Amino acid sequence: MLIEPPIYLNAMLTDFRIAGGAVRMVKFEHVTQLQQLAEPVIFNCTGLGARALFDDQELTPIKGQLTVLLPQAEVNYLTLMEDDLYMFPRTDGVLLGGLFQKGEWSLSVDEATRARVLRGHAQFFGSFRRCPRAGLNDFRPGRVFETNRSNLAV
Repeated sequence: MLIEPPIYLNAMLTDFRIAGGAVRMVKFEHVTQLQQLAEPVIFNCTGLGARALFDDQELTPIKGQLTVLLPQAEVNYLTLMEDDLYMFPRTDGVLLGGLFQKGEWSLSVDEATRARVLRGHAQFFGSFRRCPRAGLNDFRPGRVFETNRSNLAV
């Protein structure tokens, strides 16, 4: 199942507030500050900051990188390709990805990765141009039946 985070997360936040919830952004320097909160439920949204806050040295980042194309309403499918490339549409753009770097802390854009992702997608979709085009005569029911029948082993 795919969701559109800008739509889904906004709906969740709206429902949370309608139900009486409140959002506070607080910077914690030490885990003991959490114990002083009056709230019975806390959502941990610290991300990679949890490593320092909870002294969790096993927490390891995994870097991904997206290239976002302009929205295209006619793209209503997703693709999964070789070399970990993928594409999926959203209303705010078409997302192209293909990076999964375990242990990478950098938040900067890797231009070589962007070029690889764009080149890989161009090759994938460009390969469809080389496919022979079928005409309506190729889809006559009798012809399909005859072709299938001749392939049967007796």
